[in-house]
Amino acid sequence: MYGIPLPLLKVKEGEAVAALHHQDIGDIDLVWGKEGTPEKDYEDGYGLAKIVKKHPEVLDRLQEVIDGMEIKSKSANRAILESLDHKAAVRLDWDGKKKHWLVSAYKKTDTSHTEGSTYGSGSKGGKPTPLPQDVSKSNIPPSGGKVKRPAGSDRRYDPETHLRRR
Repeated sequence: MYGIPLPLLKVKEGEAVAALHHQDIGDIDLVWGKEGTPEKDYEDGYGLAKIVKKHPEVLDRLQEVIDGMEIKSKSANRAILESLDHKAAVRLDWDGKKKHWLVSAYKKTDTSHTEGSTYGSGSKGGKPTPLPQDVSKSNIPPSGGKVKRPAGSDRRYDPETHLRRR
């Protein structure tokens, strides 16, 4: 079973490349993102920050939850995954460039989530939600050492945590 990369939860910025995997989509990055605002019920948030804040129930089993989902719908820039009891959105681009990253994931019985949500903002990218209360129980290694740094990128790479910071 996989959890969330601890460095990403501690640093609260950057991304863990290929932290998750779906059989039909491939590797999925976890970006920190932003949690969103309480006034909008966090619907303006995205990424791990949003999941931590609004849907912490999926954090300890995120890979397991993703494994149990099938693609319900797919567009040019987004895939909606669903199982009997969970739903998730994966963006297929970041600022128009190919990149698979998790916008949000939640348990369907969570009545605070509204049906028909857009799962984050437009093509400028979406970011994650708050951290679980006890991050020490997370058991996914940081990106499995698969951190990529695009050529010419000004992103800072931290070799100790295997995270890129935006």
